[in-house]
Amino acid sequence: MDKYAHIFSGRLSNPADTEQLGSQLAALVQAGDFIGLEGDLGAGKTTLARALIQQRYRQAHLPPETVSSPTFNLVQIYDTPPCPIWHLDLYRLKRVEDAEELGWEQVLNQAILLVEWPQILGRHRPPNALTITLSWADTAAEGRQGREDRLYQLTGGGDWPQRLDKAGLRSSRIENPPPVPLRSQGEAREKTGKNQ
Repeated sequence: MDKYAHIFSGRLSNPADTEQLGSQLAALVQAGDFIGLEGDLGAGKTTLARALIQQRYRQAHLPPETVSSPTFNLVQIYDTPPCPIWHLDLYRLKRVEDAEELGWEQVLNQAILLVEWPQILGRHRPPNALTITLSWADTAAEGRQGREDRLYQLTGGGDWPQRLDKAGLRSSRIENPPPVPLRSQGEAREKTGKNQ
């Protein structure tokens, strides 16, 4: 059995819904949290991370920072009170050793880690991590041509089920579609022509 228990899945109809999910999660995260952001290219991983980070600044009554994707410099650090947020993008890495060199394991207990493309970490991913998986909905098959809906799935260990229950995310107004299989990281690269 997978160490990550299914928690909740839903639909995001537009980027504003993705931002709202990120803002809701901002109230739940704390030092020691590892949040993996998985999914198709362009499905909203950075949009969600940006909303979460900016909401943390607002919660601290500070002006939100500009949040950009860490695709090329691999890690961005935001000094949000009461603890920093490390935003990592592991898309371009080929080996788990490359990820270890970024130093994320040394700061995990003192920081919040938002990690795009965490699959390369394999068994090194903390067992109490929250994984957010975003995928494109097949709106054409649903007869809703032209829509850019996304599906999301929250899975995690540790106390994440209790935290999400407390925040009301398990009883969301958004419908609960079945989990959707995602393309692998390699298939996503092949489809878009993006190389490591």
